[in-house]
Amino acid sequence: MMTKHLTLSNYIKLQLILSVACFCLVITFLPASAAQDNGDALYQYYCAQCHGEKGDGKGINATEDLPTQPKDFTSPKNLPVFTDEQIVNTIKQGGPKEQLSFIMPPWGDILSDEQIDVLKKLLRKICKCQYDPAAAAAAAAEAAKQKQ
Repeated sequence: MMTKHLTLSNYIKLQLILSVACFCLVITFLPASAAQDNGDALYQYYCAQCHGEKGDGKGINATEDLPTQPKDFTSPKNLPVFTDEQIVNTIKQGGPKEQLSFIMPPWGDILSDEQIDVLKKLLRKICKCQYDPAAAAAAAAEAAKQKQ
């Protein structure tokens, strides 16, 4: 009989995957109304585990093993490059909808459009920013440059 041994690295990755999966299952079966329509409560309930209690991207699930780190909403570089529509789409349909991390789950089946709008407004408040077309163009140029 052959037995397989997990390396420490694979064990940590497995633990991370299982933790995220369990979290998503728990969140899926809890009613969105439990968090009310208060932006702070919604954010703490659905977002803070990855994006941090203060929006700095340092939530308890934001480990070094993640292929992409959660966005730091407090940074002046991150949110100004996204339109309000892109923010809503990302919350509603997940990161891949806007070519962002596949780890960002879709919340559209759990949160109402009104709750998603409340979260979008809160994110703008956290970053103290609005969409900046010049910043978006600069970010797109930088991304294209890095692909070369």
